[in-house]
Amino acid sequence: MNLNLQQPAQKKLKPVQPEQALHKQSRLPFIIETNAINEWLDAIELKQPVQATNEIYIVLKILFKHQDEFHNHFTELLPLITPVIIELCQHLEHLFCTSEKELDEKKRKIARLSINTLRYLAILYQHLNRCHDTDTQLALNLNSCLQVSYLCLKQCALIYERPSSELWKIIGKIYQLASEKNVLKVNIKDSGAAFKNQTCITESIKTILLFSLCKPYYLSQFDILRLTPLLDQHKGKLILTNQQSDSCAHSWNYNSSHAVQAITPGTDIGFSTLFLDSHLLVPVLISENFCSITELLTVNQSLISDLTKTKALKNRISTGFNSVIGVLEQLKQNEQINKTSEHVLSITDQFELIPFDYEKKLKKAPTENTLQNDNTPCLGKEVIIKEKVSLDFVLIEVASILNNAEDLVIILGDEKKTQLGIIRSITSIKNDRYQLLAEKISTEISLVTLINHKRESKALLCKTPDNSTLLLVPPDKFTTGSSVQIEQRSFTLTRLFESTEYFMLYQVQATD
Repeated sequence: MNLNLQQPAQKKLKPVQPEQALHKQSRLPFIIETNAINEWLDAIELKQPVQATNEIYIVLKILFKHQDEFHNHFTELLPLITPVIIELCQHLEHLFCTSEKELDEKKRKIARLSINTLRYLAILYQHLNRCHDTDTQLALNLNSCLQVSYLCLKQCALIYERPSSELWKIIGKIYQLASEKNVLKVNIKDSGAAFKNQTCITESIKTILLFSLCKPYYLSQFDILRLTPLLDQHKGKLILTNQQSDSCAHSWNYNSSHAVQAITPGTDIGFSTLFLDSHLLVPVLISENFCSITELLTVNQSLISDLTKTKALKNRISTGFNSVIGVLEQLKQNEQINKTSEHVLSITDQFELIPFDYEKKLKKAPTENTLQNDNTPCLGKEVIIKEKVSLDFVLIEVASILNNAEDLVIILGDEKKTQLGIIRSITSIKNDRYQLLAEKISTEISLVTLINHKRESKALLCKTPDNSTLLLVPPDKFTTGSSVQIEQRSFTLTRLFESTEYFMLYQVQATD
């Protein structure tokens, strides 16, 4: 990942001794020996962070490709290069985190260099799990890997990029191994300045889970940076438990490649699932003006009492990305049928033909059969809460669970327009019935054809009240800042708001 970014004149690197010439097999710029590694690191110009990170990134790629060859040397190598990498990536962070709202291509390249460097380092750290003399050393290795992964997750959020699912696999494996080896709460004293605030693996895991739980993609860069030390300070207020309770609205399956998820009643909970009780942290976040986060952390239970006071509306719903696509396709087909029928009658009027009695009433294409995937009747109640942040929710009562939380729901009402939303929580109520609390996205929904890297797929284009344009796509390979074709028009994916295993929500901007 070589970046052709202009840098100021760079100090000439210290020459490498002949005995430290490129390794024949690996092409490393040093022999794996402490003095040689330190000499190579000393030769890197840290004041030129982009070029310096690029040099280390190339080395990490070589080590990644030859992991089996060099894993016995990682115990010596990684502790030496990690502090340098952390320092460089933090310098790079200052280059792509600015007061400007838009991230240009140059800043994204810098950020991705940092993110990919940290990702490779986290992958290599897994090999240190094989090489440890004491439980303390194992805990130190695992915690270093966690901290590298956390910094990588944070920088992904800072440029509104979906992190690699590989990171969550690494974090899950670390938690599982630390549990098996009983080192979750072993005291850690890291001599490096980068990780000096970490006391044990459990605390590091809690910080990472809280960061994911707080939906950082909805925040500005400034608030993401402000959130990080706050969570680190109050991470002890997150309780991890194997038993679900009323105050546990989210869970984490550490054998999964996904982040924390809202709990769906009735799903098969395996032994690898941890429940997250975050209610003790909510007052802290409220006091720091993170209101949008607290609404999601508490699953908006406070809204339900307000919702029940409103008049019930008869609605029909369908959930899931593919089901929503199917509903909109059927609605579009019905609309075309109705337009054709009206056109035929208008032609009849022009010829002054008198229709038969059975033709006098225009038959509209029915909408009641539109929800082919699920025809479950339900009652919906909606509320708009306007405090420090404007929220618009609908509470839906159903006879059976249609899908998972954090999935899409489409609502067809008798009087309302077709409404699209995201299921924020599912709760059980009496008589085997359930309540779905959905956050509304838009009533102006268009079914479009999307082309991304020559791959064609269906997507949903939405208009919001503030005239911004949102794009809902299946969880595929999309990159923030890239261009896609939508109905023969070019759009840029300017910002990722939400990424689940069911869909991705982007803000987009037309570029033609």
